[in-house]
Amino acid sequence: MSSSLYASTGGKHTGVDVAADNVQDGVDTPVYSMTDGTVYSVSYSELGGHAITIQPDFGGYLYHGHLKYAPVLKAGDEVKKGDKIAALGHSGATDIYHVHLEYSKTPEMSNSLGNDEDPSFLFQKNGTLKQDQKIIP
Repeated sequence: MSSSLYASTGGKHTGVDVAADNVQDGVDTPVYSMTDGTVYSVSYSELGGHAITIQPDFGGYLYHGHLKYAPVLKAGDEVKKGDKIAALGHSGATDIYHVHLEYSKTPEMSNSLGNDEDPSFLFQKNGTLKQDQKIIP
């Protein structure tokens, strides 16, 4: 994670950036849902690029930003942990392939009201992820 990528926005860098080791142009690197839940919104902004926010079954909102293109899912769609929800990208205010993750108990994310929380409880606690491995918190 590097806050210098976001210096031009004048704001703080919040959430967690997750990148893949070997992204290839022209090849989609999948982004998988980390939880069971419901799609809350699919959006685009100049800062976050293409994004999808999922409302996990356990509550709150999980934002995924800088996606390669607009997700085919729409608000109200159900997702299961491990479902492909998007492709890793660099849309919005970045030029590095990654997904920006934020978790909040309310739908307003940190860039608007500072409501984000540490999403690391959703990450695998040890070991190394392998290609197509699902993350199981």
